[in-house]
Amino acid sequence: MVFTLEFDSLADLESTIKTLREKHDVTGEFHYKPLEGGGWRLKVHSEKPLRDSTIERLPGRWVDMPT
Repeated sequence: MVFTLEFDSLADLESTIKTLREKHDVTGEFHYKPLEGGGWRLKVHSEKPLRDSTIERLPGRWVDMPT
């Protein structure tokens, strides 16, 4: 499962990674990078499927990205 979130701050992004790993037991790859206009983008390649409702409750904005 792959999904992308955008954040206004690095602290929110890091907190979300911690939540995914510790609370939701997500394993896989986490890639993040700064955005040109400010903020951060996190792309998650999760080995564990998550429900849409779980992702929607995370901080940040869920972004549809081409694969």
